[in-house]
Amino acid sequence: MDLEQFIVSSNTVSLSSIIVTLLTTLSMFGYLSLNQTYFFGKNNKINYLSIKLIILFAYVFIFLAICSFYGAITNHFTFLFYFIGLLIFIITFFKRKLVTNFKWIVFSFIFVLIYSINSDANNDFIYHYDHINLYKNYPISLFVENMSDSRIKFNSAYILLNSVTYIPPLEITIKFLSSFILSLFIIDIRNFLLKQDINLYLTKYLSLFILISVFITLSKFKNIGTDYTAHLFYLSLIIFYLNVYKADINFFKSKNFFLILSTAISMLIVLKISMILTSLILIHYISIMVNIRNFQKIFSLFMIIPLLVILSWVFQNLQLSNCIVYPINKLCLVSESQIESIVFVNTIISLYAKDIVINYHGMDLSELIKLNSISSWFKIWFFNGFLEVLEKFIPILIIFNLSIYKFITKNTLQSIKKEFIKFNLLFIIIIFTCVLVWFFQAPSFRFGFSFLVLLFFFINIYFLKIINFDISHKITSQYLNKLFNIFLVLFIFYQLIRIYKY
Repeated sequence: MDLEQFIVSSNTVSLSSIIVTLLTTLSMFGYLSLNQTYFFGKNNKINYLSIKLIILFAYVFIFLAICSFYGAITNHFTFLFYFIGLLIFIITFFKRKLVTNFKWIVFSFIFVLIYSINSDANNDFIYHYDHINLYKNYPISLFVENMSDSRIKFNSAYILLNSVTYIPPLEITIKFLSSFILSLFIIDIRNFLLKQDINLYLTKYLSLFILISVFITLSKFKNIGTDYTAHLFYLSLIIFYLNVYKADINFFKSKNFFLILSTAISMLIVLKISMILTSLILIHYISIMVNIRNFQKIFSLFMIIPLLVILSWVFQNLQLSNCIVYPINKLCLVSESQIESIVFVNTIISLYAKDIVINYHGMDLSELIKLNSISSWFKIWFFNGFLEVLEKFIPILIIFNLSIYKFITKNTLQSIKKEFIKFNLLFIIIIFTCVLVWFFQAPSFRFGFSFLVLLFFFINIYFLKIINFDISHKITSQYLNKLFNIFLVLFIFYQLIRIYKY
């Protein structure tokens, strides 16, 4: 099947694809209902579905990465994976131990179906699709000789996960995983917004800001792409992190929390190598543990899980490209004659992320390296990449501030600035550092989405403070629920228009 035929068939909805989407959704919720598997223990006051999913991905990735060295990830793996999940779902359903209310499982199914239809493909689709097909047909040792696109060397755990959730006879299932992740993210945001805890009001405002940012940015979902999927997980992790610190400090100081945090970060890195910046949050966490003299108590034998995630990915990379991380030449175990081609690939990736779109192959490497200096690319990026950032965040900021305008009050004794600086100064410095690294290395919007969301939220908070305003802590869950419902209805309505216009 060629690419055009594939895109058409992947947008086709039939009774069989509807039934399969339902079964796959139920299967995934079956896995997520295994509460004790995700290190939450008895602290599962809110079902952090996104966090559970990324830990599930860690288990699945380790297993599949090992299997990929010995054989293809065929449909037998896929059917077995879904069958086991369905069995768990049936058992937990009858035991009334499902991870969430059944109505939200139905919501997830409908959302996945609507969001998958006519979602088309992004620019990365061709080589991602080829990469998935390689996993479905060959052991990883045979990838290089069957590789039709060298960009397959840009390895991502998401592609391997997508290969086990994709059922080739029903091409629409290739979109299942991306849509399912977004549906869980939406459910998580709603659950958190409704939580009754006055100490969490600032994090609730952050959650609302994130929700608006995601709805506006992902109204045209980047099907298959690894970038926004990784950013959704990171934003979920940040909400989880801040929430647990405010609401359950004992769990925050536990071995289980550190294991969840480090496992999630390890998966973020292998989903998208640019997400290595997310590991900076560990500086914040460890600084707190050292301050309360709890650092040595947060390690456990289970820390082998995040280590195995990274090591499995590294061994895959070595098999694909002889690089620990491709295409970073200093991390490649190749001869001197091959280094130049790797530097060339790395340079054109960097230039593309900075909106320098030219005939790369028609220029010498030395010329391309010169173009990669800030004096050459900044002006072009300013009128492209920077304007894209403003195009997204100006409406986000307007909608957010209009949504909470009645809770923006004159400065009171309870100062948001004091509360944020007291604990979050290092946190804000980390966010700012992430944005700086993103700006100098790869300032494409999709590479820095989550970092920009967090930065603009804090900029907005401090701007209000500068003009002598604060955000009130009196915001109610009922009001937030109304806002959530309005935004969700508008978002779904847009998807229906998109489908109709296709």
